[in-house]
Amino acid sequence: MSAVGGSELRELLLVAEDEVLRAWEAAAQEPDVENPSLDTAANTVLDRVAQVGVSLIENRQYDDVGLVVDTLIHLFRGAGEQRPPTLSVVPLAPERQALRWFAIATRVYVLGSVAVSLQAFGVIRQLVLQQPNEMRKGRYWLRDTVTALARLKRFEKKSFIGPISEYIAERPVFFRRFRNNKDEVVAYLCRFDFLQCVISVAEAGDLSACYPNFGGFYKQRTEPIIVDLVTGGKSREALPNVDDETLSKIIVDLDHLADREFFSYAAWDGGHWSDARVTAFLARQE
Repeated sequence: MSAVGGSELRELLLVAEDEVLRAWEAAAQEPDVENPSLDTAANTVLDRVAQVGVSLIENRQYDDVGLVVDTLIHLFRGAGEQRPPTLSVVPLAPERQALRWFAIATRVYVLGSVAVSLQAFGVIRQLVLQQPNEMRKGRYWLRDTVTALARLKRFEKKSFIGPISEYIAERPVFFRRFRNNKDEVVAYLCRFDFLQCVISVAEAGDLSACYPNFGGFYKQRTEPIIVDLVTGGKSREALPNVDDETLSKIIVDLDHLADREFFSYAAWDGGHWSDARVTAFLARQE
């Protein structure tokens, strides 16, 4: 991937984008949104786009990751209410829109979890702060995906982490990035999810800008990224304008939100931190 120049990469991604849009347009003619064969061709191309993004992150071509994100947000809009005018006007079932959004969000989480595992925190913000509708400030694509799935009763497990970890485990090209270790996959997905929540809330100034998927799992999965944040670690690169007081408030608010959302799961232990550095940081900001 390092041998591919910016213009060549852009052309490759534009071709991929066209392939996905054409596949979606063809699938839109089919009445059965539950047919498992629908969108298969599009999802295969999305996998290739995610592979490109992973390679760019691994090769530290962080500026070029923006080209991958541009492709994904354009496709996200193309799957929903912001469809480009170049597409035929075909009524899109809400179920199909939500499933396509989740397909894109899944690839974003792949990129995010790989970035966190490699401490490539400089690319995280562009993975998080994408707005499908730029007129709706503070509404980002990952949160919109949760809302769309929940409205259609397709969010019974209440977290992206489980199904996305299964997706990664089923694809060796991604799974080997985590040493074929499912626990490692879940951990880095949780850490990316927590970080995307902090970034979204800090940027929007509103707790509703995110959803705590990480809360469906025990706290030790997520806590290492919180420790890194409160000790001024490399992850603070993703929060360039957030001071300690603001960070502390966001952490406390997310802790309460996860505890409330997943209370019946008895997984997230709100108010308790196993690492004393988190407790000390939060106490200093009170």
